Amino acid sequence: MERNSDTGGRDVGVRRLRLKMEAPVPALFPSSGPIRSLLVGEAPGPDNRGLPFWGDRCGRIVYRTLADLGMADVPEGAWAAWRTAALAGFRPILNQVAITNVFDHLPMLARGGWGAPTPEDIRADSSRLMADVSRAWAACPAQDLVVIALGRTAWRTLIVLQKRLDFPVTLREVRHPSRSGRGWSDLLKAALTQ
Repeated sequence: MERNSDTGGRDVGVRRLRLKMEAPVPALFPSSGPIRSLLVGEAPGPDNRGLPFWGDRCGRIVYRTLADLGMADVPEGAWAAWRTAALAGFRPILNQVAITNVFDHLPMLARGGWGAPTPEDIRADSSRLMADVSRAWAACPAQDLVVIALGRTAWRTLIVLQKRLDFPVTLREVRHPSRSGRGWSDLLKAALTQ
């Protein structure tokens, strides 16, 4: 175990210090119209451009899938600019779906680099996630919101969160897009259209 003066000399090993990106990455909601599904990821990636999944490697397949279903209008130039600074000039328009993350900051590790959010990170951010789910549910016409967890961290968090909700939601899990491989887009399409 290493000792670190930033933690009062406590053993930190590889555990994360409470470091975050300077600004949170807010949820992305349609500007108008109903919401039928809410996608929930883990946390923004290091290539993020200020919107959930926008600009990171995993996001390309998420937005391609949403575009294929007519649930996202992605400006054509955005695909060529993906993972570059030029992508900041583009913004997707969502239709009937919203996107958020369990933790709205890029989690930084004490030893440098980034990693998954800790349980403490997630607990500290749970009221924001609860507000995102509530906002999506309120915009769902029949109050039959489908919340899709993208990965195990999101799934575990949503199972706990569901117990605290005052309204019903349908939870579905799709493996994280970083483990996409062949067929991931079909899995997300099935979760969105069941």
